[in-house]
Amino acid sequence: MKKIFVLAAVSLAAAGSWAFYPKATEPGGYMIIIGRINTNYSLITISPTGETTTQVIDDSYHGNSLDKQNKAYLQLKQAEIHKINELKMAGWKITSMSTDRIAVVYLMEK
Repeated sequence: MKKIFVLAAVSLAAAGSWAFYPKATEPGGYMIIIGRINTNYSLITISPTGETTTQVIDDSYHGNSLDKQNKAYLQLKQAEIHKINELKMAGWKITSMSTDRIAVVYLMEK
């Protein structure tokens, strides 16, 4: 009986210590999201590895009506919000945001 008690106590201690074992961390770093209205309405994502993806929202606004420009701008803002929410659900958080005439830049950190 004494051996069974000691074996159970050691097994319980080993199982309990497993909870404190360091877990593998996901790669972190910084990611940049850029909403740009310079030459076209586009959403640019720069990953921590340096991979760049560009999503063109609308490239035909030059010379068109103000209504079309406003619609393209609204689509760009919706794409920005969608991308930021998607990244926040993956564990990213906004570290800083800057704005100028042609772009909004979000710096995100994990």
